[in-house]
Amino acid sequence: MNPGYIYALQNRSFGSNIIKIGMTKREPKVRAKEIYRGASGVPEPFEIAFACKVADCEVAEKKIHRRFNVYRSNKAREFFIIPIEIAKKVIISVCQEVNKLFGYSNNELIVIENQITYNLEDYADDPPEVVMLSINSIVSSPLGTSLLSDEQKARVEIIAEIFANILRDTSDAWIMGFSGDHNPETEIYIWEHIATAFLKIEQVKFLSEEQKKEAFGILLMRSMRSASKVLEEFKLKTFSRKAAKEILRGYKLDPKPLKVWRRA
Repeated sequence: MNPGYIYALQNRSFGSNIIKIGMTKREPKVRAKEIYRGASGVPEPFEIAFACKVADCEVAEKKIHRRFNVYRSNKAREFFIIPIEIAKKVIISVCQEVNKLFGYSNNELIVIENQITYNLEDYADDPPEVVMLSINSIVSSPLGTSLLSDEQKARVEIIAEIFANILRDTSDAWIMGFSGDHNPETEIYIWEHIATAFLKIEQVKFLSEEQKKEAFGILLMRSMRSASKVLEEFKLKTFSRKAAKEILRGYKLDPKPLKVWRRA
């Protein structure tokens, strides 16, 4: 067992949604200073946005990194594009899970936020044929067609958190929605990339509700159409064409049109 901390560090030079998530067996503030001293080209020190004490920091770090894998800023580094509020919820949840695994109580989970310590109570396939159909001719699969794993449910909860102010559905509603997919893993993966692209929008948290909805609509359409087709067909209201291009650059997957199964 390796007791220690899971930390989330922020740096003003990187922007508010870029977070370094790692583990340390010493005090998080010591680790933050070490990282700053060893990071050439970083003009400002790292700040501890959040940290949580856990029974085994190595196990917890692996679980958290796996859960946030799609949101990595760099595949070889521990930097993630994710709002700190969502990172905190996932870190607490995983630390509680690991503590329970090793027989530790979660009644007094030690957390550090803004330098203050608290007790916390408590995939490459050949593209399918693309055809144009009337939406009225498509019938969705019944809910419960697929069963989501606990890991998939946790990933869906992150997506729900990111889009909570736009779509306003509960995480349970999201999970139930994905249960109607024949291959929920593919759909979750696409939605994770939509979420990642959304978080890459500069100053995203300062956008108006109308701008956030339009940015979401642009990216949702991009998940099914090429960038050029989106620019050609999407009716822009709050963004210029140049701004829409920047938003589209954040989405990295090839377009995957809606898949349908024809019944005999």
